[in-house]
Amino acid sequence: MFTGNPVDLPPLETAIDFGVTAISQTTESIDEASKLLSRALASFKHVTDDYATLPYEVSFNWDEIELPEDLEKEYYCVVFRSKRKADVDPDLYTADRLAHEEAVVASQGNLLMYWFGSAKADTRECLATCIWSSQSWAKRASKLPKHVQAAKLSKDAYESFQLERFRLIKPLGTRKLNLERV
Repeated sequence: MFTGNPVDLPPLETAIDFGVTAISQTTESIDEASKLLSRALASFKHVTDDYATLPYEVSFNWDEIELPEDLEKEYYCVVFRSKRKADVDPDLYTADRLAHEEAVVASQGNLLMYWFGSAKADTRECLATCIWSSQSWAKRASKLPKHVQAAKLSKDAYESFQLERFRLIKPLGTRKLNLERV
């Protein structure tokens, strides 16, 4: 797992071979609960090599990520599942990197984490996920120019893809998080 600065992603060769986590640097403009989750997500990782096809809820170490009991907050997760074509254009990776960098800057720290795994060699299936401080920040980022450009490139890069959305809920009185499909 790689944890970097807000716009630091590893070289393409590394990104293709390993699951990668990029934690955004929080800013003073985001709420304290989001800052706490951002720090806790430094330990986010997949717990099975089948994360691209298994339910999101069981594919990652959600049970290890804890926040203070007196905290109550709802966050937002976007999951992008795909089956890449055998001859993916490297421009897609560049566009993805640029869209991530744009989102980090534009979201003012509200993009708490971006994680993407490597495509399975035999099936070319893959999963990427973003965790946001709120759904409204995710929606704003999806309209940014570099995200729109990456989305256009993706039409020719995948045999299939789907988006899943979740609420990541931290209720009062527990240290654990709950996922709820939207």
